[in-house]
Amino acid sequence: MIVYDNFFSTIIQSPATENNLYLLPFFTGQRFPSVTPDKIHKSFYPDVSISNLILNIRSKNLLKQANITTIGQLLLTPYGQLLKYRNCGIHTVKFLQTELKKYILDKEIDYSSHWKDMESMLDSVIELKDRNLLIFKYRLGIKLPKALTLEECGKKYDITREAVRQIMSHIEKLILHPETEFKLRPFWTTLDKLLKKREVWLSEDLAKKIKEKLHWEKRPEPHALENFIAIKREKYLVTNYRLVGFADSKCLACSRVDGFLPEIMKDKTELPYSAACSLFLKKFGSICPKINTFPQKVIDSLVKLHLRRHLSHYKQFQMRNNKIINIFTYVPKKRRRR
Repeated sequence: MIVYDNFFSTIIQSPATENNLYLLPFFTGQRFPSVTPDKIHKSFYPDVSISNLILNIRSKNLLKQANITTIGQLLLTPYGQLLKYRNCGIHTVKFLQTELKKYILDKEIDYSSHWKDMESMLDSVIELKDRNLLIFKYRLGIKLPKALTLEECGKKYDITREAVRQIMSHIEKLILHPETEFKLRPFWTTLDKLLKKREVWLSEDLAKKIKEKLHWEKRPEPHALENFIAIKREKYLVTNYRLVGFADSKCLACSRVDGFLPEIMKDKTELPYSAACSLFLKKFGSICPKINTFPQKVIDSLVKLHLRRHLSHYKQFQMRNNKIINIFTYVPKKRRRR
């Protein structure tokens, strides 16, 4: 036994290989109480949470009952010990062994093979209570015509707006955690590739393209996709005009058109909004050859985005009755008395 103990110690302190993996307690059923997870070689990922594994509900419940939280603990648990738990059979053990092997030996595991749509992606990636996961889906607007407000979510579960806000804050931190980002890597990588190919996308077109690239059965709701992408606000920018791009996108924050609104207004008291959009479009065409490579809907949204930014920057101009007016020179028409 002492000889085997020394042999086992040599195995767990060596880099992970398929042969070494199959000699660990979870695969052999042998018990070695003197060995602890901190003695296992780092290439086995002993300190990594089991939440990184793609698990079904039965295996999740099993590991929760057994109080196993890390891969190291699971590797040192003889599989026979897990078979004593209720609803655990040999098929569950084999399932866990397969997922362990994939994670440890295949560093480029693709989690997206288990996704059918945006909802199944969230279900497989995020470890949350059922209520909190539903609140998150409501706030994104999955399977809904629009996202629910904090107050609307709170009414569904008889909790306050502040409680919903705290739940969402916790979930956002979870989404941005390195472990969750690793699981979501196929999604973020696909998004990055699309944004590098075309700097600005309409969310509805982006939703169709992501469905196609990830082989989803269903296209995500554009508003749900926008709300999910907006969680990574340091990297991505989602505008009020359904435009999505990188946070440092020059198209979404173009400085070349700065000062153009005062230029086109000049001495005008008012200008129809449609006319202002046409003039902005001509300006874009003259200063940016890239603008003509975008679909017309993207161009129209970009024009409206920059025109709206000008209106918020130059306080002397305001929108009234679908017209841009100069409040310094505008004189409202007197109403006729009856």
